[in-house]
Amino acid sequence: GNDKLVHDPSKQLTKSLRLLNMTYVDMVLLHMPCETPDLTLQAWKMLEREVAAGRTRAIGVSNFNATNLQTLVEDATIKPATNQVMFSIAGHPKTKNVDNTKMLFGSPLYGSDHATLEVCRKHGITLYAYSPLGGSSKINVLGHPIVT
Repeated sequence: GNDKLVHDPSKQLTKSLRLLNMTYVDMVLLHMPCETPDLTLQAWKMLEREVAAGRTRAIGVSNFNATNLQTLVEDATIKPATNQVMFSIAGHPKTKNVDNTKMLFGSPLYGSDHATLEVCRKHGITLYAYSPLGGSSKINVLGHPIVT
């Protein structure tokens, strides 16, 4: 395994702030867990330093499942403010596609399940849903009999 971060969150934030011509942002998300829990914690600690430096007001994560979140919270100084995951009233996709290949997004592997929601609730982390009306699931939620 690789013991170095592929992307340095501090450098990425510096680049974003320069492009936006701003001195701080309201929130920065760690988009995915890193290759190992240690690398994820290393990236998270960098983001915690950015909060202390005033370059972001809050930090959160995206696509973290219940295990990823629990592991991070145990060693984090600042808990994630949010966990952004695909979470829909249409239901939550399975971990495998129809052809039995691993799903990349929208599965419990990436936090789209009730176990992740419960860990968020337990630690006061706001679950932030993308595709809440089912667009990514290809289900016509607004046309569903329960909704109409």
